[in-house]
This record gives sequence, structure tokens and C-alpha cells, in this order.
Amino acid sequence: MSFFTFLSAMRNGIRCYTCHNNKILAVLVTIYWGQGEAKIFDMRSQGVVDISNYTFTSETTRIDFHANEIRKVPKDVFKSMPSLYYMELSSNLISVIENEAFIQVPSLQELHLYSNNLTCISNQMFSGLTNLRNIHLYNNQIFLIEKQSFAMMKNLQELLLSRNQLKSLSQSVFASNVQLSLLLDHNPIQCDLRLCWLKDGAEANWINIPSSPPLICDGPTDLYDLSWSSQDVQYLICHSK
Repeated sequence: MSFFTFLSAMRNGIRCYTCHNNKILAVLVTIYWGQGEAKIFDMRSQGVVDISNYTFTSETTRIDFHANEIRKVPKDVFKSMPSLYYMELSSNLISVIENEAFIQVPSLQELHLYSNNLTCISNQMFSGLTNLRNIHLYNNQIFLIEKQSFAMMKNLQELLLSRNQLKSLSQSVFASNVQLSLLLDHNPIQCDLRLCWLKDGAEANWINIPSSPPLICDGPTDLYDLSWSSQDVQYLICHSK
């Protein structure tokens, strides 16, 4: 935020939130529209390394740490924020998210973690996020998602897992009866029997895998570079049981 942008914003309700030696480290932006308001903790592109250096208030509705140098999200860094519905942690260096790191933000609806260094999603990483609707995990290095990892997200509508290192994905990671849009393109997916639940889910209208960008098979050899959306591919795999 430039100095002039800050002065202009001050007239519209922005107040200094975290300061040290008269240097502005973060601002809490209050935006009003109609009868509602949003309180945004904005720290985009500020070279932040340790997110635990910041304290958030219970009134915060949005947190934005896009494009910093954060490597770890520790447990209890997000404390008692019942109004928080949006969190932006994309384009950092995050490789570690401690279990139950989001346990105290149960109202969170949208979480952006794309373009980080995550490799594994544990079944306790997102504990407490029962109201989450959208989670963006694309462009990481994820090769493993443990069973039940998203099972608490009964309102999940969109899961973006493009550009990772997944070879397969189990139905057991999800809650039952979700209505889900799932992106899996640009993963080394093995098109075998383990993916037949995707076909069954699409036929039952509870899961949608968009045809663009397409999910392309990386194996086995006879299906290499073919699209999963092809009915011939799905028939060949799922009727070879």
C-alpha cells in the first residue's frame, strides 16, 4: 500500500492495527456497504516470514497474507475469530501446517493455499472447518491426501487440486453427500480402478470434474495421455473389474 493510498483509505475508515517504532506493519480495513461491513487484515506482499508475530481481533472477517515468505502455519495462530470467513495464504513458501491450525475459525468459508510447498494433507490439518465451501490447493507438491482429510467439510463445493503430484485420490477423503466441483488436471494420475468412484459420483450428480482443463491419464501405459472424461476410457477401466 502506497503512502497516498493509505492517506486516502484513512478517510474511509482504515485504522493502523499493528505498529512498531512508528512503522505501519499491518492495517485493519473497515469497509461499509449497505447495512454490513467487512474488517480486513491486509498484509499482501510485505515480506512477512513469521505469521505468529501478528495478533488478530475477534472482529476480523478477512485475512490476506498473499505473496509473502511464510513457511509455517502453527497451531493457535488464528485464535477466536468467529466472524472470519475468508483467508488468503497463497503464493508463500508454506510447507508445514500444524494439525488443528484452523480449529478456532469455524466460520471460515474460503481458504486459499495455492502456490505453496505443501506435500501432504493430514486428516487433522483442517479440523474444525465445518463451514468451508472453497479450498484452493493447486500448484503445490501434494502427493498424499490422508483418509478423512476433508470429511468434516460437509458444505464443501469447490476443491482445486490442479498442478500437484497426486497419482490417485480416494473417495474416503470426503464427507458423504457433498455437491463438489473437483479440479485434478496436471497431476500424474494413474487411471485405474481406484478412480471408478469418480465415474459413479458423476453419474449420481454429486461430483463434477470439468472437462476443461482436462484430467489426463499419466498411466497405465495403454491409457497414457488420454482424457479421463472419455467414456471409452472410463468403460475400459471400470468394467475390467
